Amino acid sequence: MQNISAIGMIKKILGMYDLSNFVFLVPALFLFGLQYIKINLYNDLRYQLGILASALIFIVLFSSGSESCIYIIAMSGFVIWFILQEKPYNKYVITLLVLAILLSVLGSSDLAPAYIKKEIVRPYALKALPFLITWLTLVCQLLIMKKAPVTVLSNHYLEEEEMPSNLNKKD
Repeated sequence: MQNISAIGMIKKILGMYDLSNFVFLVPALFLFGLQYIKINLYNDLRYQLGILASALIFIVLFSSGSESCIYIIAMSGFVIWFILQEKPYNKYVITLLVLAILLSVLGSSDLAPAYIKKEIVRPYALKALPFLITWLTLVCQLLIMKKAPVTVLSNHYLEEEEMPSNLNKKD
């Protein structure tokens, strides 16, 4: 019930249990560090939240001690990523949302059929799959992100507040 991570998932699917974790950690750390090259976006709220979401997902995905209960951290990162999407209702984003809910929430609860839970989700650590796909997507999004002209977050979730008119006046 441990090593429910991207590393554990890949090792279990390929049947290569003796494979060193460094084979996965070196490329993952490279991708994680590559996100920080956008120095001009450090003060952009979308970029800051993207880095936060990436870090939350990363620590769960690439920890060999990941257990089922720790996925609350990855789910928090997933929700932040979901909110950052400009078009959150496209098929790709909704598919990842459904996969994350099915595999992480329902896949380890009593709501899932015992056969699916015991024979498919647990043995192959499939709980990590939607989060791995999301993290890789997020890394790509952060690498191609451009500075936002005016709005910082999707209008679907956040409305801009106007300053009261008396604060704009100089005394």
